[in-house]
Amino acid sequence: LGIVGLTISVYPWYLVISDKTHCVSSSHTIHFHYLIHWIVVVEIDFFKKVNDTYGHNMGDQVLIKIGDVLKQQMKGIGAAARWGGEEFLLIFPRVNGDDALQIVYDIQSKIRNIRIPCENGIITVTMTFGLTEYDFNAELDYNIKEADNKLYIGKDSGRNKVVY
Repeated sequence: LGIVGLTISVYPWYLVISDKTHCVSSSHTIHFHYLIHWIVVVEIDFFKKVNDTYGHNMGDQVLIKIGDVLKQQMKGIGAAARWGGEEFLLIFPRVNGDDALQIVYDIQSKIRNIRIPCENGIITVTMTFGLTEYDFNAELDYNIKEADNKLYIGKDSGRNKVVY
């Protein structure tokens, strides 16, 4: 599980398979047409600056706190996985767009309110979110790429954004 308490995986969508009757597996492809409705790629804004300013131990504390928020907010709703480095992947099964968007805004608010005391003051962070509705006519990788593209729109337009 790593320090964050979320699975670190090249294939985090395996976390979503809680009810195998809703997905079909054939060789290495898993079809989620009845399961995933929204995918979100999330990145901690300026995380390198946190590590460079406060040290990697404090960066780890930030990751742990964010992992705690994601686990708490996604519990019973969907799945969260550490996608790598400072990126996370959220998957919302059977959730409509308005609800998914509200949950993302709630997560964003809770992340903004994180305060981590350290020798040099208080660490605060923000995150940028790219949210996309799952396209059932496309592969999972395409859908993740669409969410990632929206994340980059948010990063390019100032960060601390939710783009959908």
